[in-house]
Amino acid sequence: MNQGYEPDVAARALLRRARDLDLLQDGDRHSSGCGVDDGDGDKEEDIHFDWVCLEGKRIPDQCCAEILECLRNLQWPKKRGRKKLTSERYAVLWREKEKEEPRFGTLGKLVEKLMSSVDADYDYTHVAVTKNFVNSPHCDVADTTFQYVCSFGDFALPGGQLAVVGPSDDEDVWCVNVVNTKNRIARVDGRYPHFVLPYDAAKGDRYSLVIFSVKESAATPKAKTRCADVTSFEVPSAS
Repeated sequence: MNQGYEPDVAARALLRRARDLDLLQDGDRHSSGCGVDDGDGDKEEDIHFDWVCLEGKRIPDQCCAEILECLRNLQWPKKRGRKKLTSERYAVLWREKEKEEPRFGTLGKLVEKLMSSVDADYDYTHVAVTKNFVNSPHCDVADTTFQYVCSFGDFALPGGQLAVVGPSDDEDVWCVNVVNTKNRIARVDGRYPHFVLPYDAAKGDRYSLVIFSVKESAATPKAKTRCADVTSFEVPSAS
């Protein structure tokens, strides 16, 4: 059974930012807009938000160690990608160009190894690689299907979880899925609003991998009730 999550002021503020950016608009449901009950009593609530904690599937320790070492020694591009989002480093690995990108060669192989055990049929095209990504409510509108996400580093929990906002079985309720991805992997629909909860990067770095696809041949409909999924796949334990 999923545990509830008690959002603090910072988490509620990020949800308000998603609302203010119109990220909670959806073509099929709630098209009239979303009011957020932020505890201040200054916004009429027309949709209720349930905050739920989820744990991603544990990645074997050896795999985590190999990926983290690679991330710590990564040759980052001089130009940071997606500058409108808050991160110290942000780069994108093109799967088909991996051989042309030597800085990503080892990381690309490690991601291939991980995904071959998690979901060998997942036809991903890119891997977003970040260092100390935080806050930044957004939707990944170019995605054609769900994505896999995981994070690594010395950052301290609680904090640094991925929050994904999407519909529930009740059309008057939206769910804020607070997913622990530290040394874990989860499947989420990045076409819905999501953000990373605050953490203290001065006490430990947070690296993340977002494995996604923009292929039309891999397209799936947006999730209707499960925009964050930690149960429909398995991660084999180390042999």
